Amino acid sequence: MSQLNVINHSVYFESDTYELPSKYIDSLILSWNLNSIDSLQIEGHCDSDGSNEYNLKLAERRIRFILSRLDNNGFDSSGKFIKISALGESAPRYSNNSDQNKLKNRRVDILYVLKPRESKIKEPAKPKPVEVPVESAATPKIKLTEEVLNQRIEESLKTGENIELEDILFRPGLDVFQPYSMPTLEILYKVMSSRKDLRIEIQGHVCCVADGQSDGNNYRNGSNHLSEDRAEAVKEYLVNLGINPRHVQTKGFGGSKRLIYPELTEADMARNRRVEIRIMNK
Repeated sequence: MSQLNVINHSVYFESDTYELPSKYIDSLILSWNLNSIDSLQIEGHCDSDGSNEYNLKLAERRIRFILSRLDNNGFDSSGKFIKISALGESAPRYSNNSDQNKLKNRRVDILYVLKPRESKIKEPAKPKPVEVPVESAATPKIKLTEEVLNQRIEESLKTGENIELEDILFRPGLDVFQPYSMPTLEILYKVMSSRKDLRIEIQGHVCCVADGQSDGNNYRNGSNHLSEDRAEAVKEYLVNLGINPRHVQTKGFGGSKRLIYPELTEADMARNRRVEIRIMNK
């Protein structure tokens, strides 16, 4: 099976719990295309605290919680092929020798297979000449890695400039991540985990605000401060993985700091719809 049709997610839990804040887990689930899921494989895991029998039951409860949130968001698990494995503490991903490793073992792994796309036979189109903007050719985008983000943090400490995380993207009008935001969020989490003294401010921005409107509307909760909600979503992601909440501040700027104005194209709008981080260590 093509790896393009298989998507993995891991959801992490606090010690001896099987529930998560509804805002966090529902925002994560809404970032998946539930209508495209063909089948699911769900594994429940625990750390080594407690008896083996207790942890097996705890793993089952964590799985049932995830399935209930999926169904509450319109998934209908009864109509899907689902393989469930409550493994408890029997298959740790990491050695349970530290609080951080125990957190990584307290999780539910979700593997879902997408429905095959319908193939449509079309007449081959004549290739159109592609014009490459001069600035794109001169400054190719650098793939974000832990090393690259650490370098940007060191530069920011010297210059005071913000760091733009252009690959953290949201569904239109929502504080819900697009699925392809996850690699960048994971890199940010790993860097913050390794730099215990790091303190940041997450700054949210929106595009396309109307005249007389300072921020966007959030269609999930009805608020009119979408940029702040999106910054809070990033913080909540980090905190749920164990980052100290006192190390993460948030601020929403609405459309007051647009990089491109007027916004004439979708690319202009996407450029303004962004998340930045400000290093607060100074």
